[in-house]
Amino acid sequence: MEGLRLLFDTSKPVHTPQLLLQWCITKKAAQYLKEIKQGNLYLLIATVDELGREERQLVPLDRMQKLIQFSRPGKHEIHACIVEGSLGSYNGLRKYYLTQRYLTGSYDVNVWKGSYIDGISKPDNDVREMRITAYNADTIEPAKCEVEIAGVFSPRTRPSGNRP
Repeated sequence: MEGLRLLFDTSKPVHTPQLLLQWCITKKAAQYLKEIKQGNLYLLIATVDELGREERQLVPLDRMQKLIQFSRPGKHEIHACIVEGSLGSYNGLRKYYLTQRYLTGSYDVNVWKGSYIDGISKPDNDVREMRITAYNADTIEPAKCEVEIAGVFSPRTRPSGNRP
């Protein structure tokens, strides 16, 4: 069931390394979530750059927005799916989905369709899709969109009073 949508202005490139990402769920999806009386729902957000580098965030679903930080310009895919708090608390989910391996920086839990080789997720047919949903493939599907981060990021300059 389609029900999760990511919202932001896609008509022009983003000229800052930040994007206010908002989301909504359809009435049908909201009714489904209400019927099964599932609490502690979170949105797992993964941003992937052109080289396949991935960054993840976990946000309570009812927050409805998150400021996403980008560390490099270029095209980025933003993927999001609803996950449930069956692993216990927020800290349990955070540890499960956001823990990275020492040195390689890859995530311990692979959330992508396709193979997982040498710590890098290799999507099938060069199409990256999340393979997890809150409950199963017949319920709320993950959402996906693309954003172009334009320009070159320059490091912030320190105030003159703080220079060594």
